[in-house]
Amino acid sequence: MVMRHSERLDDCCQGWIERCNKEGQYEPFDLNMPSKLPVQRALRDFSRDTCLTRSGVVLSQMVGRGLLMTDNTPDLIYCSPSLRCIQTATWVRDMSGSQALLRVEPGLFENFQYPHGVPRFLTPLQRLQFPVDKAFRPFMSLDAVVGRHESNDEYNKRIQTVLRTIAQQEEVLKEEKELKVLVVAHASTVDMAVGLLREKPRFTSDAELDNIAVPVPYCAMVYLKKFSETLHSRDKMMNFEVSTTKQIGVGLTSFGFFFIFLGVLMFLDSALLAIGNLLFIVGITFIIGVQRTLVFFFELRKLKGSVLFFGGILVVLFGYPLFGMIAECWGFILLFGGFLPGIVNLLRSIPGISTITYLPGIRQFHGSCICARMQEKQCRRFAKGAELVPRNFGGFETL
Repeated sequence: MVMRHSERLDDCCQGWIERCNKEGQYEPFDLNMPSKLPVQRALRDFSRDTCLTRSGVVLSQMVGRGLLMTDNTPDLIYCSPSLRCIQTATWVRDMSGSQALLRVEPGLFENFQYPHGVPRFLTPLQRLQFPVDKAFRPFMSLDAVVGRHESNDEYNKRIQTVLRTIAQQEEVLKEEKELKVLVVAHASTVDMAVGLLREKPRFTSDAELDNIAVPVPYCAMVYLKKFSETLHSRDKMMNFEVSTTKQIGVGLTSFGFFFIFLGVLMFLDSALLAIGNLLFIVGITFIIGVQRTLVFFFELRKLKGSVLFFGGILVVLFGYPLFGMIAECWGFILLFGGFLPGIVNLLRSIPGISTITYLPGIRQFHGSCICARMQEKQCRRFAKGAELVPRNFGGFETL
């Protein structure tokens, strides 16, 4: 996983060093500025090695929480020597539950020409405020990176060499599992990771580097997976099998909806409704798998919707289609209602269908209380699960 650092302070507050300097003391003048600087050093040293904003800290925490919730907690963390990258990696590590120490790699530093000289990076003593790996030996020295002028081709080759070296590292883990590595660096690093680690490398040009922050925003992340040469053909077969299974699931689900629709047209025919419900459940199982289906339907917070949904199916089978369909529809809304706004937004991006979604009836439905309530409920669930732990780390306070 290669990601860009979070929001930097000098990009949000122009000329912040001069404006916050009150007789040599730091005094924030904007709510997005940290209440305290992360490290104790001269203010002029932050001009070329800036820190994160408050929003940047929260954004880093959300990314870390997202990695935890998607089972992508990193086992190894590499980062650029820039302060903003070290801070971002620290908060992502903290919120993802990772036990890995930060491996500060100078070879990941960007290749921008600084008019006032090379940035003054953190000293080894100042880095001790962060969970850095003191035993790590970098692949490249800092002098080799910033000690000379570097062309664009040399910069591409340097990033390619460092990323390939990281990908080839072998680690001893407590349990046998897939190794997950997080690299926190700059916008150009994310773009180069996509271009340089492919079978036919794509180099990033000078023109692309000038505005690389536009297509690669703060905390943008790319997820790459390394395949060995011997397993390449087998992986293709496995991917084909998985895609075929999902195609069967989509087909069964579509037939399920068709039979349910046909059963409604035939004045709530119990047989057609039962066949449609059976095909729908089997299709969902084919698409997401048996284990995920059980977790989805029988999760504690979705238990009410599952009881109504499956109870409605049983009522339909016992010969009461009207009451069964009412209970089943209400359970379906409780289970899948949170996906409705996303489905409508997806349809709006498809040419031809997008005009239909903006018709008065459908547009009002999208903004109705049901969708708004479902979105609000999901946001509350995420906020409850991603509750930020109040801590003061390196002088930063969580919001």
